[in-house]
Amino acid sequence: MKTIEKNKFHKELILVSSLFMLCGFALYQFSEINKETPKEKPKNTNTVNAAEISAGIHEPLDKKIAFTQYDFDVLNGIEFHQPTGTHVVIPKSAIVDAKGKLISGKVKVKFREIHDAKSIFLSGIPMQTDANRGLFLESNGMVEIRVFQGETELSLREGKQVQVDLAAKSRPSSDFKLWVLDKDKKWLSAGTFQTVNNSRRDQKLLLLDDEKKKRKNKKASKKSDLQFEFNSNLENFPHMAAWKGVKWNLIQEDVNFPTADIARVDWTDITMKKISNSSNEYSIKLTFSKEDYSGNFIDKTCSIVAVPADLSKKELQAKNDEFSDLNKQYEAFLVLAKKEEERLRAESALLNQFRANGFGIYNVDKLTNAEQLVKLDVHFDFESEMLLSKNPIQLVVVSPDRNTVLNFLPANWNNIPYLGPKTEIFASLPGGKYAFVDAKMFAEAVNEEKLSKTYQNKITFKTRRLSKEEINNYF
Repeated sequence: MKTIEKNKFHKELILVSSLFMLCGFALYQFSEINKETPKEKPKNTNTVNAAEISAGIHEPLDKKIAFTQYDFDVLNGIEFHQPTGTHVVIPKSAIVDAKGKLISGKVKVKFREIHDAKSIFLSGIPMQTDANRGLFLESNGMVEIRVFQGETELSLREGKQVQVDLAAKSRPSSDFKLWVLDKDKKWLSAGTFQTVNNSRRDQKLLLLDDEKKKRKNKKASKKSDLQFEFNSNLENFPHMAAWKGVKWNLIQEDVNFPTADIARVDWTDITMKKISNSSNEYSIKLTFSKEDYSGNFIDKTCSIVAVPADLSKKELQAKNDEFSDLNKQYEAFLVLAKKEEERLRAESALLNQFRANGFGIYNVDKLTNAEQLVKLDVHFDFESEMLLSKNPIQLVVVSPDRNTVLNFLPANWNNIPYLGPKTEIFASLPGGKYAFVDAKMFAEAVNEEKLSKTYQNKITFKTRRLSKEEINNYF
């Protein structure tokens, strides 16, 4: 009896063990079935991943926006001016290290300014403000200021401010604010700015114009090519009797009065004064007053410089020689004055003026919501050549119309905001090639008048394939 029960127990034990083994094998098979098949590594590309697009500065090409550098002593601070009209003042004793300790000695300031969409693109400075790419900035001028001692980047001392007069291509609307790129990653409000006229430029242009007039008059003061007599009733001007019948050489005309009329007008008042330090030059003021047939009072005044025409040939030749020398000097001055005027005219007539509480990147921008703009669903000829899921190509949209640059990964290519007819599109492809849609190609593919404001507009672009050298040369 015990043997039968023992055999029965063994049979049950074997059955339970078999069931456990079957369950274990089934679980193993199930886990194997649900294991993720190893993904094929994507081809190497020059693009950045999704997280990096919204955080940080990523220069897309070898070509860079160069910095201008100045050495200065911290104790003295520095003030420097740019050809654009931008003017920067870093105050005295205002540079500290990472621990807030005041730096002494020589340091170097690196400076650059950015005013157009292509330069924004080359700088790699982000213009979108959040991860979903919904908000972006339209620039009215951007400036980057860094200070170094050796290779160590330094900071601005707390309580100190950098004065920046940043060149502006146009007067910004009230929608524009001042922003700073905090830690080179996130745009934050940076206080206020005001747009002012470039008074340095305007004052120098006025001084230059005055100097040109002064030198012109000085040159003309030796000219003796118009001779005249006063046509006046000398009975009314006893002091002029001594000059009866005397001819005069006009050496400085009145630009507001035709010189040919001097001898014809019956002047009603004449005043003369000998010019000091001159042997024969007189300052003469002529006035003509009368009523016309309609009873209107007419008053004309003419101020000239003239000399009596009683010089000897030798004296006259000496005067002519002197005039010739002065004329050469004046012509040389005009050449230099023209260059200076061209330099000043190249400066911006407007400045966005603000005070920065630190070094870094500052931007005068208008914040725009992309969701309020017309949407494009874009496609490209290179999509048939590769799987976008394995090649997360970064699309860069460059907009001169809005002065901004936006970046998108393939998942968002069906939701690209329309940024104007001058838009250009750039993409770095695997293998070192670049796909490019220039402004002309974009305008041919996108008809602004036919775009729907309600629905996404599907657009397919043919692209130009450019080498690394070609794309660098283009930008």
